Amino acid sequence: MADLIATPTKPNRRTQSPETEDDPRWQLVERIVASPSFAKSERLSSFLTCVCQLAQSGQTQNINEQYIGSVVFGRNPDYDPGIDSIVRSHASRLRHRLGQYFAEEGAEEELLLTIPKGGYIPVFEPRHPHTESSQPETPKPFPNPGIIVAAEPAPSPVSPSLPVTQETPRKTSLIRILTIALIATALVAATSIGALVLERRHARPTVAVSESVPLFWSSLFNANHKTNVILADSGLVILQNLTRRRITLDTYLNGDYLKNLPPTAYPVAQTINLGIRRYTSIVDVNIQNRLFRMPGLDLDRTQFRYARDLRMDDIKQGNLVLLGTYESTPWVQLFEPSMNFYFENDLAAGVFSIVNRAPRPGEQPKYDALNNDPEHTVYGLVAYRPSLSGSENVLILEGQSMAGTETAADFVFDDGYLLPFLRSIRNPDGSIPYFELLLRSRSIGVEASRLEIIASRIENR
Repeated sequence: MADLIATPTKPNRRTQSPETEDDPRWQLVERIVASPSFAKSERLSSFLTCVCQLAQSGQTQNINEQYIGSVVFGRNPDYDPGIDSIVRSHASRLRHRLGQYFAEEGAEEELLLTIPKGGYIPVFEPRHPHTESSQPETPKPFPNPGIIVAAEPAPSPVSPSLPVTQETPRKTSLIRILTIALIATALVAATSIGALVLERRHARPTVAVSESVPLFWSSLFNANHKTNVILADSGLVILQNLTRRRITLDTYLNGDYLKNLPPTAYPVAQTINLGIRRYTSIVDVNIQNRLFRMPGLDLDRTQFRYARDLRMDDIKQGNLVLLGTYESTPWVQLFEPSMNFYFENDLAAGVFSIVNRAPRPGEQPKYDALNNDPEHTVYGLVAYRPSLSGSENVLILEGQSMAGTETAADFVFDDGYLLPFLRSIRNPDGSIPYFELLLRSRSIGVEASRLEIIASRIENR
C-alpha cells in the first residue's frame, strides 16, 4: 500500500512569533516580499516565505522540490518533479529577482539573502565583512534556528557578526552547505537544462523586450490569467504505431486505451510500461526553455503540465499552449473541429497528411508528408484560437513529426518570421486576430531552407 502523505499547510508569514518578528533576518524577508520587485508576484513571495519559514522552524528536510511543489504551487503530494519543472523554473526567477532587489531597492541592505543553486535552502550573509573595530550587535537567532547562515572570512574562529547555532563550528556549517548543494545538484542534473540558464544571482545585461511580447505573447502569458503549457505524451505515439489504431480523447482520459491491446502489441507495450512511463519530446522541452529565455514575458501564472495529468477543468479555465498533434496531445482534438487545417495519420497506409477543409485557389486539399521524400519536406502548423470558454486564448504548435513541431516553434520564436506576419494582420486597435498558419520547410543534405507559409487563415478575412 502506498504511503499516505499529509497535505501540508500553506505558508503564512503573518503567523510568526514575536521573537521571530524581531529577528533581522525575518525583517529582511518581510521587506523583500513587500518590495516592488516582489509585490506583484504572489508565487515568488510565497516561495521565499515558505523556504524561510521551514528553515526557521528547523524543517530543512522539507525544503525540497516535492514539498515546495505541493505547498506553494498546489501540486499533488506525489507529483513527478522530473516532468513538472515548476519549482525549478520559479527558483530560477526567484534567484534573479533577489539579485534585482539587492541591486535596486535593497541596495542599502546590510544583510543579503540568497538561494544557492542546487537547492532551495535560504542563506543569509552580511553584504560587507565586518572588521574587528566594527562589531555590530549579533542578530538574535530564530527560536528553533534552521536557516543556514554563510560564514564570512574573519581572523577569529567564530564570526562575531552572526549567530552560530548550538555552538557548531563554521567548518561544519560550510560542509553542510556544500553537501546539500552537491546532492541537490546531482538530483537535478538530468532535468531540463534550459531552466538553469536564467539562474544568475545579480542583474544581467539589459535585453530589449521584443515587440512581439506586447503584440502577441502577452495575450497568452499575463498576470490576469493562468496559462497551462502542455508537453506531449510521446509514449502515446509509440502505442498508436504499435496497435495501428487511433486513441481518442475519451479513451485517453478513462485509460481504456491500455486495455484489450492486440497480441502483437501487448508484449512491447508491457515491456516499456507505456501506461506509466512519462516520455516527452526534446523539442517540447526546448520550447519550454525558449519561453523562459524570452525577455519581458510574464510567466508567474504559468504551469508546465504533462498531457496525461490534464483534466477538462484545466482546459476550460485560463490560456492554453498545446505542443504536438492529436497523437501525442489528445487535447488538440477539442479544437480541431473549428480549425481549417488539421493533421491526419493513416496508420494502415503509413501516410501522414495535413488536411485543408476548404482549399482556396492555389492550395491543395491535402499535403502528404512522405517518408521517402528526397527533399525532406517538413510541415508545421501554428494555430492561435479562442479557448473553449471564448474568454481566453489557445496556441497550438504541431507538426507531422518532431521536426514539424520544431518548424512551428521556430516561426513563433523568431521575430524575423513572426513580427512581419503580426504587423500584416493586426486590427486597427492593435489587437491580433485569431489565425492558422500552415508552414513548410525543406532540407537537402545538411542545408535547410527558409520557412515558408504555404496557406493561412485569418479570422474575418
